[in-house]
Amino acid sequence: MTNNQKIRNPKKEKFIELMIRWWGAGAVYFFIGWGTGLGSLEDPFDFIFILGLAMGLTTIVILNPLIYGMFDIERKDGELYNKKYNERTIMENVFVRMSEIVKAMIIVLLIFILVNVINIILIQALDLASDSVPFPGEPITFGIMYCIFYYMIRFLTRALKKLKG
Repeated sequence: MTNNQKIRNPKKEKFIELMIRWWGAGAVYFFIGWGTGLGSLEDPFDFIFILGLAMGLTTIVILNPLIYGMFDIERKDGELYNKKYNERTIMENVFVRMSEIVKAMIIVLLIFILVNVINIILIQALDLASDSVPFPGEPITFGIMYCIFYYMIRFLTRALKKLKG
């Protein structure tokens, strides 16, 4: 065992990965949702599209290289995910990066639907005006919901791969 393996704490590394993803999602929401006029538009399609695209690009360009450069992310079978991440072919990279953008757009859409459902429930439960927004979008809760959906999709994808192979 080398000194690096003795010092490593996989649970701590996974927690730090979660915090980096949460911070990244919150920062992107802050800049897109509050920094542009897209967050206050009547039609949310542009906001969902741009926020999903920005989250996907942030994941591809900033978060994944940062996380996979800092930590040795191990799979359950003991194989390092970083090795596969760094040794992909060009076509694998294109597919994986496009899937990250699509995944981010789906997650943003799911968050939009969830926030709307929460608002509808709160409006009816608290007998508020129908045009009120008791649970507005903001970076901290967006980051939390993004991470929940991100890791749920990751878990489901790995479970399907395990069933398939």
